[in-house]
Amino acid sequence: MINKCCKCGKKIRWSSKLGSLMKGYAPIICNACNQEYTFSIWSRLLIAPLIPLPILLNIIFHDNMFEIFGKYSLLFYILYIITITLLVPFIARYEIVNAQGK
Repeated sequence: MINKCCKCGKKIRWSSKLGSLMKGYAPIICNACNQEYTFSIWSRLLIAPLIPLPILLNIIFHDNMFEIFGKYSLLFYILYIITITLLVPFIARYEIVNAQGK
């Protein structure tokens, strides 16, 4: 997780990280020095399974898991996705993209 740009020290905003996630792991670019950061592969591997997790658990436990929530299962899943989406910028790790773009 990065809170400040490694090159200039300017704080990288949470909204920039969230915007990057919403754009399909788009690079984050520092507004001050144009340093580019990307999601690390490990962050992508951690984050990607979190979204379908309740559905997978429901399949594994043969529809017993959502009997607890009854008719509110869809609402639970929507709140779960919103919570995960808002927490991802705090969980994700970023890598610096060097000058050649590698």
